[in-house]
This record gives sequence, C-alpha cells and structure tokens, in this order.
Amino acid sequence: MSATPPSPLFPPPLPGRAAWWTWPLILLSVASFVALAAWSKRDPGGGVSGVESPEGEREIVNGPDWSLLAIFKLQSQVIIGATALDPAQAKDMLRQLESHANDAHSVAALAIVAQFVIPGEAGRSESAALLAGESDPGEASGLLARIDGALATGVDDDERTRIAAELGWFAELLPQRADDGDRAPPPEAAAIRARSMAVAAVMGVLMLVALGAILLGIGLLVAFLVNARNGVGTFRFDPTLPRSNLMLEVFAVYLGAMAAGEWIGMVFPVAAGGVVLMVVPVLLGLGWYRVRGFTWPEFRHLLGWTRGKGWWREIAAGLVGYVGMLPIVVIGITATWLLTLLVGEVSAMRAEAAGELPTPQAPVTHPVVGWVMQGGWIMKLIVLALAAVFAPVVEETFFRGAFHRGLRANWRFLGSAATAGVIFALLHPQGWLAVPALTAMGIGFALIREWRDSLVAPMVAHAINNGLIVGLISLAL
Repeated sequence: MSATPPSPLFPPPLPGRAAWWTWPLILLSVASFVALAAWSKRDPGGGVSGVESPEGEREIVNGPDWSLLAIFKLQSQVIIGATALDPAQAKDMLRQLESHANDAHSVAALAIVAQFVIPGEAGRSESAALLAGESDPGEASGLLARIDGALATGVDDDERTRIAAELGWFAELLPQRADDGDRAPPPEAAAIRARSMAVAAVMGVLMLVALGAILLGIGLLVAFLVNARNGVGTFRFDPTLPRSNLMLEVFAVYLGAMAAGEWIGMVFPVAAGGVVLMVVPVLLGLGWYRVRGFTWPEFRHLLGWTRGKGWWREIAAGLVGYVGMLPIVVIGITATWLLTLLVGEVSAMRAEAAGELPTPQAPVTHPVVGWVMQGGWIMKLIVLALAAVFAPVVEETFFRGAFHRGLRANWRFLGSAATAGVIFALLHPQGWLAVPALTAMGIGFALIREWRDSLVAPMVAHAINNGLIVGLISLAL
C-alpha cells in the first residue's frame, strides 16, 4: 500500500460495497435524531417549575431554558462592562440582544438588565416596554408580572432567592427594597460591574486574537489546498486501502445503537442510564471488526487509530490544522447567520400578515451551556471532560475515522466530507439553523484527517475547539 497516493483527494473508486442495510440504517437513525430533537423542543426548559405566588398559591410555569439564559448572562456581562464606559450605547446593545429573547424567562432577564444598565426613569421605561412586548399571555401574567413588580419596588433577600430559582444570576441585578420602602441598588452592584468590565475586556482581546488566527488560517488553508491539488507535499490518507467501504457498516452500527439508546432513555429513564447509552454504541461499533473478520492492526489502520509521525508531531499538527480550518468555520458561521436572517424575515412577514408578534429565530443553544451555568466547579470540570476529551475521541473515531473512510472508498473528498459533516451537524442539538456552521466544522476536521491520516490531529483540533468554548463560558459564568 502507498502511504502517499499520487492524487489523495481524487481517488479511483474501489470495487464492492458495504451491506445492503448500511445506508437505510444510517438514514433512519438520522431521521430518528431529527424527530427526537423536534419533539423535545416542546419543552426546552426540561419540564415545569413550581413558583410560589405572593398569595401563597403554587403557580406552574414553563421551566427556564438555562442554556439560553447562560448565553444571555455572558452577553449581558459584556453589555454591562461596555456601557460602564459608554452608557449611550446601552440601548443599541440591548436591542441586539432583544432579537434573541424567545420566551418569558429571557424577556424577564433582558428587562432586568435594561434597568440595571440604563439609569433612572429611562431604564424603568425600557424594562416596562420589554415586559409589555412579550407575546405569551399565560407566562406574561405570571413571571413577567412578578418581575415588573420587583423592578418597581425592589426585592428583599427572600424574594431574590425565589427569583434566582427561575432566572439564576439575573436575580442579583434586581434593586434592593430599602427599609423605608424605597429602592436601593443591588447589594452586589459594584462587584457585578467590576466583573462585567473584566469579561468585556477579555472578550475584546479574544476577538483580536481570533481575527489574527483566522488571517493566519487563510494562508495555511490556501497552501494546503494548492498542494493537494498539485499532488505536492505529504498527504498520508490513502483512500484506496482494501475493504475501506466496509467501514460504513461500523459507522451504521454505532449510529443505529445511538439512536436506539436515545429513544430507550426517553421511554425508560434510569439512573446512570446516560453513561450506559453513551458507552454501549461505542463498544458495538468498535466490536464490529470481529463480525467482519478484520484483524485488529488492519482495523486500527483503517480507522486512523495510529500514532502517525509520533504523538507530539500529531498533536502539533492538530493545533496547526485547527488554525487552518478556521476560515472554513467562518464561512459556515456566516452561512448560518444569513440563513437565520432569512428565516427571521420570513417569520416576521408571516407574523405581520397574521397580526401577531414575530418569533425570534436563532440556533438552539447547546444544553451543556446550561449545565455550566447551573453547576459548580465539579460540574464545569465534568462538562469540560465530556466536551474536550470524550466527544472529540468518539466523534472523530466514528465520523472522520469510520464514516469518512467508508465514504472515500467510492467518493471524492468534498462529497465525503460534506456528507459526513451534514450528518455530524444534524446529530447535534443546536437545531437546523446551525447545520451550515457545524457542517463546515466537520469538513475542517476531515481535511486534517486527509493531511495526517492519524486521528490524533483531528481529535486534538476538535478538543481545542470544544475546550476553548467550554473553558471560556465556564470562566465567564
């Protein structure tokens, strides 16, 4: 076999194919995940929460979407920090955030932030306008009415604690009810502003670093693609290895077991069931090599479980590869943004024709963001381990390892990477609006696989991406 095929991105097709059930199982599993995501959107907050009304009655409202509130907290800290330096821009920044407020909890949170950052009666008027604009009368008559009263009169410590159960950190921004019945600033106002200024400064620096990394990535990506087209350089992935197409079965078994496990977990929730449902599909997928008669060394080589040119060189290649894939990710994020604007315009026109308020359109926030906001440091470390270790190892093993290998047996690079990227995106919980961004990310990881063959580099790139996001959110929240 050749470690450096003459035309690595455009190989001749291999004879043979995987079993007849492979693609039906893959497509059925993807449809199952999409259906499950659509069904679960009916209750994004994870159930209902009971809230005691001032009269002592138990009022039931939809549970908060903690992931969305976590993103709102991060953005609100940036707004608080920025407006401390330039109060005039507070309303403009709040208007941008308002477009993403899609339920009573996020509207209530935004109203609290408005009164915190805009001084005097202007802030009170802004908050009242936001609360009055909520289109869900059921929730508006409960949660939003209580928040309106809290903003008008202030809250005592017990009330702040009760509101924190629904809105988390945002309860800290509510004014304090003084002994004489007047309102006073929140007890932690100075600390909140100081921390928010630090968060805003860090975000500003990170944006500059990201811009520099993207510019460097453009140069690396152009050099990679030119060399690939001309057959120059070392591209270690060999798509012509015997029995590569059978790796599609490995992916199908893994994905089918994942889909079955998701439904089993929904119907029969059990303690520690989540761990079992994550591990069993991995074991079934990896164990398929024995059913198909692969030797373990052959299977590892096809999968990409090799050291490549050495652990440290592959780790370094993962870092370089991540920078090189950033321009592709930016293209995907831009496509998601444009798609969101288009869908938002269509939604606004339909709402106007029906005489209703438009529903904000945006990709769904990943649930782990809510876990980070709600949990302590132990939970944050667990989420970081899942996002930066478990997910990169498992997802790269089956998507860029088995699935990409099987597709490349008969397809060219772009078709293989895009197909695996779309399915990779559809299996994530961020919704269909995020598909372009996540697909672009999958294509970037596939390019790194083509470059190195070993999965160490794409796993490292994947871990860097997830680790940066979770780490920054953990520090900010």
